[in-house]
Amino acid sequence: MLESAVVKTCFGYVGLVLSSSYLVRNTPPVPSYDLAEALLTKKLCKDSAVIKTSAEDPRVAMFVEAILKAAQGERVLEEPLLLKLRRLCSFSKITRLVYLTLATIPRGKATTYRALASVFGLSPRIVGFLMSRNPYPVLIPCHKVVKSDRSVGGYMGSLEFSSIKIELLRLEGVRVIGQKVDSRDLLNTRDLMQFIERGLELARILETKLTF
Repeated sequence: MLESAVVKTCFGYVGLVLSSSYLVRNTPPVPSYDLAEALLTKKLCKDSAVIKTSAEDPRVAMFVEAILKAAQGERVLEEPLLLKLRRLCSFSKITRLVYLTLATIPRGKATTYRALASVFGLSPRIVGFLMSRNPYPVLIPCHKVVKSDRSVGGYMGSLEFSSIKIELLRLEGVRVIGQKVDSRDLLNTRDLMQFIERGLELARILETKLTF
């Protein structure tokens, strides 16, 4: 049985779907309760049975705290939280590595679809597709990936949410002028190479401690 909750925080409303002690998916902080609820519903299978759980549930509180810390640029994707993101097990090894490497990028820095694609031998279009499918926005900070011309591009698979992406970037210290990220805050392919090893370490933790 899946459980859902929408929690009001200092940065907006955060929606979560849980399965037992695991996080199935979450939303980033968004401006309204209805939007958080709609984003959760949109991503769930129509046949999924979901019941409401309390915003005071300790599991909910733990995940929301992690999301808010991550939104401010803290690196939170370590044990035991990492092992609660079981959906990562359903993705291919390369997808997990892309996600987990992205999670190691430091506060105040972003990168481009092209640079991230180059590191892993993928096309920028594929990287964009992976970002749009990310079940754990903010925890896996897909908002840190922008277009090669430095414009922020879409978020959660839609240009409709670009303003949320900009707010998240600014919240963690990335300089955004108009619709474009300051070039001083962008990591290129060479810069990204230093984060792959940590991404591999996180992937090994998942592979060792969770059943695929």
